[in-house]
Amino acid sequence: MNDGEKKKAKAARQAEIRRLYDAGVKYREIARMLGCSEKTVQRTVRGSGQDRLPASVRRLKPRQQKLITGVAQGLTARQAALEAGYTENTASNAKRDLLEKPALKAAFADLMRAQIPDELVIQRLREGIDATETKFFAHNGNVKAERNVINYGERRAYLELRMRATGQLKEAVERETPVQLVIDI
Repeated sequence: MNDGEKKKAKAARQAEIRRLYDAGVKYREIARMLGCSEKTVQRTVRGSGQDRLPASVRRLKPRQQKLITGVAQGLTARQAALEAGYTENTASNAKRDLLEKPALKAAFADLMRAQIPDELVIQRLREGIDATETKFFAHNGNVKAERNVINYGERRAYLELRMRATGQLKEAVERETPVQLVIDI
């Protein structure tokens, strides 16, 4: 076997290891199936970055893993579902699944915590809470002055986000029966 054939065989074995790992097969079982050492399987998986996913994510079905990693990378739930292999009809339910299925909800939260450290979240929230904007004053198309002012809209949005995240702000609940307001004059 020449070098080119060896490289192709190794690449094929690594692809098979990753495919089996994605399917939820354990290291020991993969090693037994492919006739290699468990260390080889571990090195291959670690080299691909797949083992960096939280355990709650790895326990999901491969399609569900792709769904939540796609959303974590910034895709809409529908786009992530389509890329993960969901059909057009079921892709529309992906957002609902993320919000309602406890396993998906917990796995998504774990993935976000793993990818975005708490310190970074706190830093960004602090920056948003202290937001300012630059106002430019022009006359006849020429900028005459500029001034940094408080950006109240951004600050309010970041404070609301912080309060929601810490449970200090609850969503408004719609009432089924109208409230009657009586004012005595």
